Amino acid sequence: MSTGTDEISTAVKITAAEAGNAKTHAERTLESARSKTETAYEHGWDGVGANMEQAGDYLEGVVEQLTSTERACQSAGEILDQITEQMSSPEVAEHLMSAIEHLDTVSSTVGAAIGLIDEAIGACEAAGQQSLPASLQALREEADEIRERAQQIHTDAQAEHEATGIWSKDTDEEVSPPGN
Repeated sequence: MSTGTDEISTAVKITAAEAGNAKTHAERTLESARSKTETAYEHGWDGVGANMEQAGDYLEGVVEQLTSTERACQSAGEILDQITEQMSSPEVAEHLMSAIEHLDTVSSTVGAAIGLIDEAIGACEAAGQQSLPASLQALREEADEIRERAQQIHTDAQAEHEATGIWSKDTDEEVSPPGN
């Protein structure tokens, strides 16, 4: 693996761990929302309970999206780790393209998670809940950081992919007989 792909792989693995941490945060927040939903219904606060139940539904989606984000990062990392010094430039390019596709998944799933977090914040606020929106805002910040990191990794992987094509063309020109 080249220094560039090593760095990208390391960044992807860090992002996978961050996605896992965010997923755990979302799961804890989901449990809190469910508890608050039960409490609201036990007290006969049906409107509050309905809003909290809706927040819980959104949070279930957040957990699913962050799980997909984590898996896509792990897959990208595994693909990048398969790149070796002995591979041809086209083989490296193929692996990088496959990793980039997984990074595209990361961008879409973490973006979906952010949208669901915003919906959950709205549902909690509609219920008059004050502590969960603060926790959800912190979760949103985590997801934003993951998205930013994933975008940078995507950019780096794209640049590395383009470099393999440039290197391949430069090499072809160097070995071509004069006049061809």
